[in-house]
Amino acid sequence: KTTKAMATYYSAIDKEMLHNHIMAAGNAVHQVRNYLTGKNNAETPELLIVDQLSAQIEGQTRDMLSLIKHNIDIQRQLTNSIRCVKLASRTLSNDIPSYVLQKIDEEEFSFVVQYLKSSEKLLGKIAKSIVCALTQKAIQDFQLNLKIVDENSIDIIQTKGNLE
Repeated sequence: KTTKAMATYYSAIDKEMLHNHIMAAGNAVHQVRNYLTGKNNAETPELLIVDQLSAQIEGQTRDMLSLIKHNIDIQRQLTNSIRCVKLASRTLSNDIPSYVLQKIDEEEFSFVVQYLKSSEKLLGKIAKSIVCALTQKAIQDFQLNLKIVDENSIDIIQTKGNLE
């Protein structure tokens, strides 16, 4: 879908924290791309995959930054980013062939893995924040409904009393 729904969770979330986490996650994957510059080609498909996934995440984080300015839902972009970062991490966590390690030195490889983990943690925190905000909003709505029912509870109790 291309419709951009207004998100109800923004009233219960720290938008500055959200912005900072998204920015940091985008910066982390940008650093991954910097480390992989010139090393990702057909000879090293593993690095090519990680670079392409990092580009996807970077683009999604830019989209999210734009969307939060207008209180538009970012859950789709967030979900896609989390999927991409998890796949990139899995790609590098499996037994890496020696031809890959010949293209990227151990220290750079370690930084790439750290940046991916950092991005994954940040994106996870954003997702948890949204779930908490949605839960808080649902509780507030439920409490409001209870208050409305409470105000009219005399009629409800009388109705129930007549049925017994």
